[in-house]
Amino acid sequence: MAEVNYFGTQLAPPVSSPSGGPSKNPVVLVLIVGVMLGICGFIVYRQIQAEEAIKAQARLALELSTNERTLHNYLFSGDPGEIESLKQRRLRIHSLIAAMSSSTSEPALKQELRELASHEDEWNSKFAEPLITKRKEVDAGKVRLAELQIFYLQQDPSQWSDSISVPQRWFFEPF
Repeated sequence: MAEVNYFGTQLAPPVSSPSGGPSKNPVVLVLIVGVMLGICGFIVYRQIQAEEAIKAQARLALELSTNERTLHNYLFSGDPGEIESLKQRRLRIHSLIAAMSSSTSEPALKQELRELASHEDEWNSKFAEPLITKRKEVDAGKVRLAELQIFYLQQDPSQWSDSISVPQRWFFEPF
C-alpha cells in the first residue's frame, strides 16, 4: 500500500538507484553543500585579505603624508622633537612597506613597493636631510631664515610630491 501524507495525497515511492539500492542523492547533496561552503569560505577569506590590504595602504599613505607634514613643522618651528618624530615615522614606513610586500604574491606590486621604499629613502637623503641641516644652521645663527626659505624652494618640493604619486597609484586603484 502506498503511503499517504497528512492531507491524504499519495506520496511517491522512494527513488532507488539502478542497482536497486537506496539513492546516493543525499551524498551528492552533502558534497554539493560542502563545495559551496568551501567556496563561500574562500570568498570570505579573500575579502578579509582585501580589507586588510586596503587598511595597510591607508596607514602607509597617512604615514607618508604625515612624514612630509612633520618635516614642514620642523622647518617652521625648529622643534627637535619633530626630528625624532621623523626618524620614528621613517621606521614605521619601512616596516609597513615590508609587511605589505610580504603579504602579497603579486610581483608587480612587490616591485612598486620596492620603488616606493627607494623613493622614500631618496626623499629623506636628498630632500629632508639637507633641509634639516639648513634649519640647524638657522638655529645656530649661521644662516638667516630667509636663506632657509630660498634653499627650500631650490629643492623643488613639488617635484618630490609629484614623483611619489606614481608608485602610489595603486593606493587608489581597485584590486
